[in-house]
Amino acid sequence: MLVDLRDKTAIITGAAQGLARGTALRLADEGVHLVVADILEEKLEQTWAEISLRHPENRGFPTKMDVTSPEQVDGVVAEIGMPMS
Repeated sequence: MLVDLRDKTAIITGAAQGLARGTALRLADEGVHLVVADILEEKLEQTWAEISLRHPENRGFPTKMDVTSPEQVDGVVAEIGMPMS
Protein backbone atom coordinates (compact mmCIF):
# COMPACT_ATOMS: atom_id res chain seq x y z
CA MET A 1 0.00 0.00 0.00
CA LEU A 2 1.07 3.56 -0.57
CA VAL A 3 -0.08 4.76 2.85
CA ASP A 4 1.13 3.30 6.14
CA LEU A 5 -2.02 2.06 7.87
CA ARG A 6 -0.35 0.11 10.69
CA ASP A 7 -2.03 0.57 14.06
CA LYS A 8 -4.97 2.50 12.61
CA THR A 9 -8.50 1.36 13.48
CA ALA A 10 -11.30 0.75 10.99
CA ILE A 11 -14.88 -0.44 11.09
CA ILE A 12 -15.78 -2.67 8.16
CA THR A 13 -19.50 -3.26 7.71
CA GLY A 14 -20.81 -6.20 5.72
CA ALA A 15 -17.57 -8.00 6.63
CA ALA A 16 -19.13 -11.46 6.70
CA GLN A 17 -18.75 -11.97 2.97
CA GLY A 18 -17.92 -10.56 -0.42
CA LEU A 19 -15.97 -7.40 -1.10
CA ALA A 20 -16.15 -6.17 2.50
CA ARG A 21 -14.71 -9.45 3.76
CA GLY A 22 -11.86 -9.20 1.28
CA THR A 23 -11.26 -5.59 2.28
CA ALA A 24 -11.15 -6.57 5.95
CA LEU A 25 -8.61 -9.31 5.29
CA ARG A 26 -6.43 -6.99 3.22
CA LEU A 27 -6.54 -4.21 5.80
CA ALA A 28 -5.62 -6.71 8.52
CA ASP A 29 -2.64 -7.72 6.38
CA GLU A 30 -1.64 -4.04 6.39
CA GLY A 31 -1.74 -3.89 10.20
CA VAL A 32 -5.10 -2.19 10.66
CA HIS A 33 -7.00 -3.09 13.86
CA LEU A 34 -10.46 -4.05 12.66
CA VAL A 35 -13.93 -3.96 14.03
CA VAL A 36 -15.75 -6.24 11.62
CA ALA A 37 -19.53 -5.91 11.63
CA ASP A 38 -22.44 -7.67 9.98
CA ILE A 39 -25.86 -9.09 10.75
CA LEU A 40 -24.72 -12.55 9.59
CA GLU A 41 -23.12 -13.69 12.86
CA GLU A 42 -21.89 -17.13 11.82
CA LYS A 43 -20.14 -15.91 8.68
CA LEU A 44 -18.83 -12.88 10.57
CA GLU A 45 -17.24 -15.20 13.14
CA GLN A 46 -15.55 -17.06 10.27
CA THR A 47 -14.12 -13.79 8.95
CA TRP A 48 -12.88 -12.83 12.41
CA ALA A 49 -11.38 -16.29 12.97
CA GLU A 50 -9.31 -15.93 9.81
CA ILE A 51 -8.16 -12.43 10.77
CA SER A 52 -7.20 -13.44 14.29
CA LEU A 53 -5.44 -16.59 13.07
CA ARG A 54 -3.36 -14.62 10.55
CA HIS A 55 -2.88 -11.63 12.85
CA PRO A 56 -3.17 -12.55 16.55
CA GLU A 57 -1.92 -9.07 17.47
CA ASN A 58 -5.01 -7.47 15.91
CA ARG A 59 -6.86 -5.62 18.68
CA GLY A 60 -10.17 -5.48 16.82
CA PHE A 61 -13.25 -7.60 17.35
CA PRO A 62 -16.36 -8.87 15.56
CA THR A 63 -19.76 -7.40 16.37
CA LYS A 64 -23.28 -8.02 15.17
CA MET A 65 -24.54 -4.71 13.80
CA ASP A 66 -27.37 -3.65 11.55
CA VAL A 67 -26.19 -0.55 9.66
CA THR A 68 -29.80 0.56 9.19
CA SER A 69 -29.97 1.15 12.97
CA PRO A 70 -28.34 4.47 13.93
CA GLU A 71 -28.37 3.36 17.57
CA GLN A 72 -26.36 0.22 16.79
CA VAL A 73 -23.87 2.12 14.65
CA ASP A 74 -23.44 4.83 17.29
CA GLY A 75 -22.99 2.15 19.96
CA VAL A 76 -20.16 0.44 18.08
CA VAL A 77 -18.45 3.75 17.31
CA ALA A 78 -18.73 4.78 20.97
CA GLU A 79 -17.37 1.40 22.10
CA ILE A 80 -14.15 1.87 20.18
CA GLY A 81 -13.87 5.59 20.87
CA MET A 82 -13.80 6.81 17.26
CA PRO A 83 -14.76 10.42 16.67
CA MET A 84 -18.06 10.93 14.88
CA SER A 85 -18.09 13.22 11.87
